[in-house]
Amino acid sequence: MRTARTTRRAAARDAALYLLVDGTKWRPRRITANEVRRCVNSARRMPTDVHVYETTDRDGIALHVAHVHYHPGYWSDRDNVTEIYEIPTRALTDL
Repeated sequence: MRTARTTRRAAARDAALYLLVDGTKWRPRRITANEVRRCVNSARRMPTDVHVYETTDRDGIALHVAHVHYHPGYWSDRDNVTEIYEIPTRALTDL
């Protein structure tokens, strides 16, 4: 049986990270909304481009998409690193 507490915890785990490194796509990783917030806030203090969009998925569920692109030279061994975070809006409002 799901309680309000376990539902909140499950909703917070619904965020996903999609990583692209030099054109290679990595398998999506499930993370919490708090982890996304920390990563995006940290990226804003670095030489990156950070954009956050509000949209819906194919089923009409509201979500936020954060796009973080690291400038060339930030990573010593990689030229093109992009992180895409997908966060359902309900996970943000449940915090």
